[in-house]
Amino acid sequence: MTHLEQVGINFLLYDKRCDIISMERGLHDGLGRPDILGVTRDRKLIEIEIKVSKSDFNANFDKKIIRLYKNSPKYAPHFFYFLVPAELAPQIKDYYDERHINYGIIIPATFGVESVKKAKLNKDATKLSTKDMIQMVRNQTKTIFGSSDIPK
Repeated sequence: MTHLEQVGINFLLYDKRCDIISMERGLHDGLGRPDILGVTRDRKLIEIEIKVSKSDFNANFDKKIIRLYKNSPKYAPHFFYFLVPAELAPQIKDYYDERHINYGIIIPATFGVESVKKAKLNKDATKLSTKDMIQMVRNQTKTIFGSSDIPK
């Protein structure tokens, strides 16, 4: 696990109080593989994408989640964050603003994270159902154990 992954997990666990956390597994396979997903107690989905360079960040616009945010916001996360090294934040702060994507930017800090840009709530997002949360845990279990034989 990288340092940025650990920072992202801690942010979801301690700052956002997520009860379910998943890495590299989406809620539905067709939506790509987010770096980190968290589910809050009130069933809101939070996604974190980790970017380590400007070219890595620029390539993100073609990701399905970004298109989903624009075209079908009810299926997108309630909150979407980019977690980046501190030196990258000034270069990307306003990149998606003209595309009307509500995203936040967080950077590692001495204790936790510092918010460079606050994520706005996606008011159209749908709260996760119990079935969705179970599927998310199953998907993560498949990743951990490398098995596609987990019963549905």
